[in-house]
Parts: sequence; structure tokens; C-alpha cells
Amino acid sequence: WPPPSSCQVRKLGGEWKEARAVDAEGTDALHAAVVVHHESVLRNKRCLMAYQHARTQRLMALRHALGPVLPTDVTEALSRAEREFVGGHSKLLRQYAKATGVDLATHRTPPAEAFIEVRCLRDGGDIYTEDGAVTLAKNSIHRLRRSEAEALIAQGVLEQVKSF
Repeated sequence: WPPPSSCQVRKLGGEWKEARAVDAEGTDALHAAVVVHHESVLRNKRCLMAYQHARTQRLMALRHALGPVLPTDVTEALSRAEREFVGGHSKLLRQYAKATGVDLATHRTPPAEAFIEVRCLRDGGDIYTEDGAVTLAKNSIHRLRRSEAEALIAQGVLEQVKSF
């Protein structure tokens, strides 16, 4: 993850100063110089916005893939504004998850069904679901809410039974 290229940004600022310093003689030449300067400012602005947008998209993808704590090497390469953006984005995701019960970081697409069939790969003891207690014995099959089973699937306690 490269740090923001402040050198490139300063270079663009230098181009703006150079374009402003054009010595134009006559009205037509002055008009042409102003148009060239204005178009170069707009081009540079588009380039900077595209650069920042690409970094922001990568930050959101990393946040969704890795969770609220980004690796140290990534956070050290971020500008202050980018760190604030990641913090604000994480805060919005937490607020949304709290209000709706849907964690957008884990649920990127809507589930096909609310309930899934799972098989226990090892004894998992008793778990308490919205529908009551369930005993997870090796090779037993259960129908659980997807949201309740996902963490256990990730831990390797359960596997989803493929239904055709």
C-alpha cells in the first residue's frame, strides 16, 4: 500500500504556477493562455480526484475484507484524512449493524435463505439461539439461522450441508 504521493501533488501545484506565469501579449494570446491554464487546472483536479477515489475504494475494500483493524503497515502509510475516513466509515458500519442487525462487512450480498442446514464436524456443546438451546454433537445435522451458524462455520465447528 503506497503512501499518498505528496511529491506528485506538489508537482501539479508547480504546473499551476508555471501556467499562471505565461507572459501573454495581446487579447487573443491572453485569452488562449487563460483557457490553457484553466484546462490544465481542470485536468489536474480530475487526476487528483481519480487518485483519491482509487485510494478510498481500496481502503473500503480492505476494511470490509479485514475488519475494523487494518494492518499496521497500511495505517502507517495513510494520511491523517484517510485515517479519519476509515474511522468514520467503520463507525457508520457499526451504527448500521446495530440499528438493523445486518453486518455489511460480512453480508456483502443478501443471503438466499434465512435458515441453512449444517452438520457438526466435532462436538461443540450447547449453543443458545433465538429458537432455544441446540446441542452440537459430532455428525448431527441442524437447521439454524444463517447469522447464528456463520461464526461456527468459520471456526470449523459446523459445515453447511449442500442442498440441491
